Amino acid sequence: MTFTVAAALAIAVLVVAPIAAHLLRRGRVHAHEFPPAALVSAVAPAAQQIRRLGDRGLLVIRISILLVLAVLGATPLVRCSRLSISHSSGASVAVAVVLDDSMSMRARLANGKTRWETALDAAHQLIDSMSNGDAMAVVLAGRPARLALGATTNLHAGRSAIAELRPSDRATDLAAALALAKSTLERLPHRDKRVLLLSDLAVRELPSSEPLWAPLTALRQPVADCGVVRAQRRGRRISADVVCNARSAAEGRHAELVSGARSPLGELGGVRARAPKERTLRNAPPERTSAAVAAESGVQTVAFETDQDVDLDVVLSGQDAIGENDRAPVAPRPRSLAVAVVADPAKATPITGAATVIEEAVHALSDKLSVRPIPSLPDDLKTLETYGALVLDDPAGFAPEARLALGRWLEQGGVALAFLGPSSAQASLGSTLEPLLSGPVRWETAQVAGADAASYGWLGAEATSLEDLAPRGRLRFEGAVPAQSRIVGRWLDGVPMAIEHRVGLGQWLALGLPCSVDESELALRPGFLAVVDHMLRLAARHNGVRVTTPGTAWTFDNGSVVQIIGPRGKLSARVLAATDDHGGARRLVAAPEEAGRYKVTNNGRSEQRFVTLDPEEVETMPVQIAGRRSRLLVAPTSEHVDVSRAVAWLLVGLLGAELAFRGALRWQTRAARRSGRTFGSTDG
Repeated sequence: MTFTVAAALAIAVLVVAPIAAHLLRRGRVHAHEFPPAALVSAVAPAAQQIRRLGDRGLLVIRISILLVLAVLGATPLVRCSRLSISHSSGASVAVAVVLDDSMSMRARLANGKTRWETALDAAHQLIDSMSNGDAMAVVLAGRPARLALGATTNLHAGRSAIAELRPSDRATDLAAALALAKSTLERLPHRDKRVLLLSDLAVRELPSSEPLWAPLTALRQPVADCGVVRAQRRGRRISADVVCNARSAAEGRHAELVSGARSPLGELGGVRARAPKERTLRNAPPERTSAAVAAESGVQTVAFETDQDVDLDVVLSGQDAIGENDRAPVAPRPRSLAVAVVADPAKATPITGAATVIEEAVHALSDKLSVRPIPSLPDDLKTLETYGALVLDDPAGFAPEARLALGRWLEQGGVALAFLGPSSAQASLGSTLEPLLSGPVRWETAQVAGADAASYGWLGAEATSLEDLAPRGRLRFEGAVPAQSRIVGRWLDGVPMAIEHRVGLGQWLALGLPCSVDESELALRPGFLAVVDHMLRLAARHNGVRVTTPGTAWTFDNGSVVQIIGPRGKLSARVLAATDDHGGARRLVAAPEEAGRYKVTNNGRSEQRFVTLDPEEVETMPVQIAGRRSRLLVAPTSEHVDVSRAVAWLLVGLLGAELAFRGALRWQTRAARRSGRTFGSTDG
C-alpha cells in the first residue's frame, strides 16, 4: 500500500467526530415538578423520542459517508479484483471466450465450487466489464469444438448464451477450439482482438505457441480423481477399465457390480454416481461382485463374474473430485458389422484363386469388419438379418422368395450396394431385380466417354478417378427407376449411372457397371473404394454404433420418429437437428454429451446404446505453467476493475439520504408541537 492510499484511507478516522457531536448534542432533560400533572396520564416526550431515533439514524448515515469518502479518496488506486476487459485508447474490443466444457471441468475445487462454475463466473464478470461496441463470441472446447455463440455486439445475447451452457462428459479439444475462436474473430472490423481461455489445461501438450490469455490459475489446481471409463460383458465375465490420475485417489477403493437402477422413465437404467441406495448382486459363488482397485495411477482393469442377464453397472466406492464418473453401465460385447458379398469369383476376381475385388476393398477399408462371401442371395429373412450390409455384383435377378426377404430386410434397416452388368439385363424367367429396380433394364455396348465427376461430389476427391472410365458397355436404367429414387451419378452424356433409393429404414445404391475388370476398370479406381466406403458408412449409421464417446453424433433418417432417453431423461428436441451430409440427404443428428446407458427408439424399433468416457480425460492432470519457461504466455490472475464511479454514486446517495432524513425529522417535530404533545425541554 502506497502513502497516498494510506492517507486517503486515514479519512476514516474522522468517524469519531460525528459520534462525539451526537453524544454532546443529546444533553440532559431537566424535569420540573407540576402538581396538576398528576391528574393526567403520563405521555412520553415525543420530541425526545424523535430526537433519539433521529440521532441514531443520522449517526449511521454520517459514519457511512465518511467511510465511503475514504474509499473514494483511495480509488482508483484501490480497485476491485475482477476479470475485466481493458480498452486501449478507448477503442472497442472483440473477445472470443473459449469455455472448456469437458468432463475434467466438473472437478470440485478447495473453495467448494467446481471448475465449471468458476469459469462461468469469470465469463459473466468479463461481459459486465464490456462496453457498447465491444463484440464477443463463445466457443466450447469439448470434443468436437463448437461455436456456442457467433460474434455479436449484443452483450445481452452473450449473457443469455452463457447462462444456458452446461458441463458435459466430453473429452478436451483445446487446439480445435482455439483455432475456431481465432477464425471467428478474423472477419470482425475490431483492431483489438483477444481470445480468453477458461480451461483447466488438462491436455497432453499445450495447444499453441502463440500467447494466450488464460487468467484463472484456480482452474489449474490439481485434484485427485478416479473414474470408471467403460465396462463390457463377454459371456459370464465382465471387465471394467478404471482410470486414476493420482495414487492417492485410488487408495482404499474398490469397484462393485450392482444392478442397473431403474429410471423414472421405465425400463432404461442410468442413475449416476450419486444415486441413493444400491442393491449389490449377492448370488452364490463362484460369482464375483467386488474387486479391489490397486493404489496406483493410470489405467487398470478389474474383472467380475456373473450369470445375471440384467442391466448391470460398475460403481466405485468412496469419493473424489468428480463423482459423475464413478459409475459406468455394462455394455454388451460390440458386434462387428457383417458384410455379405454375392459375386461370381470367375468375374469379380482379377487373379485366379484370390478373393473378389469387393472383399479386398472391404478389408482395405477396415480390418474390424466381418466379410462373408455367399454364393447367392438368401431367400429367408433370418439369414439376411445376420448381415448389416449386402454387396451384389451383376446379379441375374432374384427369385420371388429372395425378393420378399430382401425387401423386408431393407425395410428393417439393411443397406445394399449393387453393381449391375450384362447378367442383370438377362434375368432368367421368373427372376427380376425387384425390390431394387421396378422393371427390366438393358445392357448397352456402345463406347462411353467416362463419368461426370461433378455428379459424384459425395465421393469426395476420389470422384475425379472416374472421369476417364472407358468401359465396354453400360447399363441403362430408363423405365426401371422406382418412384422417389435419386440419381446420384451420371455419365458425361447425362445418362444416369448411379441410383439411390430408400426402403423403410434401409437404403440401396445401384451402379450401372459390374466389378468385372473385363468390362471396365471401375474396380481398379479409387472411386470404387470410395463407393464401398460410402456403403459401409451407411450400414454403420443404419445399424447404429452401440458404444460411442460423449459428443459423437448419432444420425437418423430425416422424417424418422426418434426418441432418445438417457441418464438425465429424454433428450430435448433442440438436440435433434437436421443437417446436410455430402450425399445431399438431410439427417437427424443427436450428440449425447453424458456418459451412460441410452434407449433409442427409431420408428418403433428400440435398442440400447452406450456412451463411455475417454480415459485421457480422467488421467490427464492440468498443465502447470508457472515456474517454467514456455512459449505459452499466460496473463496475470485477473485484471482490476475501477470502482470509483460506483463509490461516487454511493456517496451521492448517502448525502441525499441524510438530507431526506433531516427533512423528515423536522416535519415530525413540527407536527408534534402543533398537536400539543410536546412536554419537557432539552438542552443543546
